[in-house]
Amino acid sequence: TFYDELGTIYLNIGNLDSAYKYYYISFSADGLNANASYGIASTLFLKGKLEESLTWCEKAFLRGQISANKIKHDQLIDAIRTNRKFEELMRKYY
Repeated sequence: TFYDELGTIYLNIGNLDSAYKYYYISFSADGLNANASYGIASTLFLKGKLEESLTWCEKAFLRGQISANKIKHDQLIDAIRTNRKFEELMRKYY
């Protein structure tokens, strides 16, 4: 969606508050939007909110719309991949 795209732009330039805002607007309009959930997860992780991020990761993964390849190569969340709970989520959904 348009708001997903805005969220991604802000995420990529490091404006995490705006990224979160637009991803959340998108998610609020469509609670099944895995891209918005994944964007929120990424933003929260970069803000240092690991547990909240993992909750949103599960919401995103549950839909099956985010490819494992995208997740494995997303440099913004590279550091979360060694987290035990994240690894469990990847095994569970992928």
